[in-house]
Amino acid sequence: MIFTYILGSGYLSDNLRKKIALSKVFSAKNFIKNINSINRKKKINLIINSSYSVNKLNYFHSYKALINKSIFEISKILDLLNPSIINKIIYTSSSSVYGSISSDKDTTEHNNRGIYAALKLSVESMIKNFCYKNNVKLSICRVFNMYGRNDNFSIIKKLDLARKNKFKLTIYNKGNSIRDFVHVDDVAAIYKNLLKNNTFFKVYDIGTGKGLNIIEIINKVKINRDNIVFEKKKVKETYLAVANNKNIKKIFKKKFKSVESYFGILNKFNYINKSNKNFVERN
Repeated sequence: MIFTYILGSGYLSDNLRKKIALSKVFSAKNFIKNINSINRKKKINLIINSSYSVNKLNYFHSYKALINKSIFEISKILDLLNPSIINKIIYTSSSSVYGSISSDKDTTEHNNRGIYAALKLSVESMIKNFCYKNNVKLSICRVFNMYGRNDNFSIIKKLDLARKNKFKLTIYNKGNSIRDFVHVDDVAAIYKNLLKNNTFFKVYDIGTGKGLNIIEIINKVKINRDNIVFEKKKVKETYLAVANNKNIKKIFKKKFKSVESYFGILNKFNYINKSNKNFVERN
């Protein structure tokens, strides 16, 4: 079997390590420190989750730190890594890139999401260029709103904490924006399947293909309204962000975990089955 290196210390990396045999999580810095021994391997897979922490995005103060974690460390790895040993690269991008390629340039500027999305798109292009030049298989995964397990940041987690009276959550635009929520277990299973897939290059939306708005969750889960603050000022944001998972369904045959099961409720949510069909790259 081929050894898999997982770059990045987030909770997706931790869940991938548990799911994928012969795998190890490295920070980008430690991977670079060990590059000489890694370059002596026969074949490896590389999953790049390394990125600037979304948790810090709302209040970052250093563009240098942002660029370093988002692009520079990854570019250094590509410069130092022996391409002949690479079986496949999976790059964890974000559904936020659709704001960068949208005709409405203002939709992603709230909470520094615009620059985050643009950097993700830039790294996609850089890794794609590297893989084409060196004949390396590549899967770019644009992950939608991930939640579950040891997550401590997602809106789903925050809603759960608000339900338990442990968190007061601010909601923008009356909670009407539609989002695709995908469980980390399903994401990890998809990545595991992608490592076995021999497609040379493909972009994947990683999501359920079904959307929910926040107000629907608040109402159905019966969250105490004292723990919800509705921001009166409107914020420009993408109204619809739902995965076009046509490509994923070819390699992931299981039923996606539901948000209902996460909250432990029997009432079904009213999902919106409308995806970003015009956005997914065709190849």
